[in-house]
Amino acid sequence: MQEITRNSYSIYKRETGSRTIWYVRFWDDETQSYTSGRSTGQTTKAAANRLV
Repeated sequence: MQEITRNSYSIYKRETGSRTIWYVRFWDDETQSYTSGRSTGQTTKAAANRLV
């Protein structure tokens, strides 16, 4: 069976009204799934990536 390589985290955005906030999820090897999303508090993807 071929081993799948995953990123250690995933970043996605949520839009609420006129504001966009970026969230991050981390890969959990034990459960083989991403954790629940957590807000970075950032409004740009670049700023959110710098925090991770």
